[in-house]
Amino acid sequence: NIWYYENVLMYKGLRSPEQVLTAASSDSVRFSTSGYAVANYLLLKGDVPRGREMLRRVADSPHWNGFGVVAAEADIVAKR
Repeated sequence: NIWYYENVLMYKGLRSPEQVLTAASSDSVRFSTSGYAVANYLLLKGDVPRGREMLRRVADSPHWNGFGVVAAEADIVAKR
């Protein structure tokens, strides 16, 4: 799946979070996947405010059944 591949490239440093999100509008199914990957990436890099904001954006996505939405909600509840 190209979406996961793009996320892996971000973790390898070959794509920026902005590049990953460019193709994922906030109302698309892809946003729940790529948005969660970006949130996790930002948190791992120490950018906690931006990471938490991205988790909230993903959790507010209209695609409530997407893995990224479910994971973002769990992270928010866990106060990650």
